[in-house]
Amino acid sequence: MVTTTIPQPPNTQIQSVLIVGNYCHDVLLQGGAFVAETLGGAATFISNVFSALFVSFHLTSKVGFDFRYPVNHDPIVIPTSKTTVFHAYFDQGHSENAHQDRVLKRVEVCDPINSSDLPDKRFVFGMAVGVGGEILPATLEKMVAICDAVFVDV
Repeated sequence: MVTTTIPQPPNTQIQSVLIVGNYCHDVLLQGGAFVAETLGGAATFISNVFSALFVSFHLTSKVGFDFRYPVNHDPIVIPTSKTTVFHAYFDQGHSENAHQDRVLKRVEVCDPINSSDLPDKRFVFGMAVGVGGEILPATLEKMVAICDAVFVDV
């Protein structure tokens, strides 16, 4: 087995994982009726799993002034923006090609995550897990520069 170690400048702290993606509010609807509202977004779910497994990570996420959930990793709050919101419509019936279990509609969008929002640290790997187009090309470029490997959820 061959491994490669990337030389690091002295006193450079390395965390395991960088997660980049916005928290969001998910509103669940069935048959046109409100069912529930919950914290959503891939960054939410991935950070919960990593926390449970004691994996060291840094989460960069943005929310608006209306964000209403307690989280273990504080997001960047944008006072002039709303939190990204998705309406999830369940049991919409059959389409011509397949059964649609869920239809998602984005109804609010928070500010994008800029490259300057990311930490100036090295990571073993990064995960670009945006939910609403919030990861800009320059942000992805910086992730590639500070992470040994980057996984992108398109």
